[in-house]
Amino acid sequence: FVVWCGGGGGGGGFFFLMVRRPPRSTLFPYTTLFRSPGGGDPDAKQVGLAAFDALTGEALWESPARQLSYASPTRATLAGVDQILTVNEGSVSGHDPRDGHILWEYPWPSGSSADSAASQPVPLPPDGVLISKGYGLGAMRLRLTPAAGDALEVTALWHERRLLRTKLTNVVLHGGFAYGLSAEIGRAS
Repeated sequence: FVVWCGGGGGGGGFFFLMVRRPPRSTLFPYTTLFRSPGGGDPDAKQVGLAAFDALTGEALWESPARQLSYASPTRATLAGVDQILTVNEGSVSGHDPRDGHILWEYPWPSGSSADSAASQPVPLPPDGVLISKGYGLGAMRLRLTPAAGDALEVTALWHERRLLRTKLTNVVLHGGFAYGLSAEIGRAS
């Protein structure tokens, strides 16, 4: 879950912190903070996702460079693999929470200056991910399956451009259905 968000410094923007277990104390029962760094100089080093020790602030790892989107990372176990799901500019990906390496990645076009992605990826256990976006992209259902090593293979099961065209909202699952605010409702597509 998100524990803090604020200005990204340097060039503005927002970043989000997530926490994971196991317990270390009863006062603050989390050991690692996951952050999608935001803002800053686009010519400087780019990091898609980073992890920090929750008590000391020490950097534990940084994932390969990806330009982040406005969506918050999401923790899930899919296809039997613990992972952090994140939407980047141009893709959606799953990262190993132990070291940040990319377990899988799938194209999902966006750009922060136009057609930005802001909706979180929604885990669909046991092996699925639902992603959604406005600007004519709609919703897509992905399936993850084990591949060589610890990698996961991604298959798009369906893509419907007219549904769940979310912009600054997230999709909610309830009773086996996905609910969300869809942009351009009532407009001819």
